[in-house]
Amino acid sequence: MKRIVLPFVLVTTAAWLAGLFIFPPGYSTRAVSHELFYLSGTLAW
Repeated sequence: MKRIVLPFVLVTTAAWLAGLFIFPPGYSTRAVSHELFYLSGTLAW
């Protein structure tokens, strides 16, 4: 199980960071919190 979790977390975080560079969010608190909720929800899944 641990062999699956770490690569999943790394790939998910890398994809999220790549998405931030391709489609940057707006410069507001709501946009930043939305991105953090998106990342935490994806990692929780």
